[in-house]
Amino acid sequence: MGTAGSCINYGKQLKLGTVELWNENNMALGDPFQILLILGVLAVILIWGPQKIPELARSIGRARKEFDDASKGLTNPLSPSQPALSTSDPLTDTAHKLGINTQGKTRQEISDEIVRAAQTK
Repeated sequence: MGTAGSCINYGKQLKLGTVELWNENNMALGDPFQILLILGVLAVILIWGPQKIPELARSIGRARKEFDDASKGLTNPLSPSQPALSTSDPLTDTAHKLGINTQGKTRQEISDEIVRAAQTK
């Protein structure tokens, strides 16, 4: 470690009573990346205006959510592509009353079978 008359500051040995105010690690606006970031934010505000920025952020968020949902769908192909029809649905209730099996059928297929069953009676 250091001697009695010094302290350690970020790996640099300093004498007591000295203060290092400015070094390469804490440059204010001296980093080119910081300057580019600030200029980029200002350019976005000037081009689209402050009213349009929340709308742009929302659309980026929706696009990311859709992408995440799609990627989850690719990694989990066992999930059903169509939700199961509930028993309280009038279409399925009618099909069950007519004796039509609705398991694994789309709403359009169930509807077509109901129409065929009604035409034959």
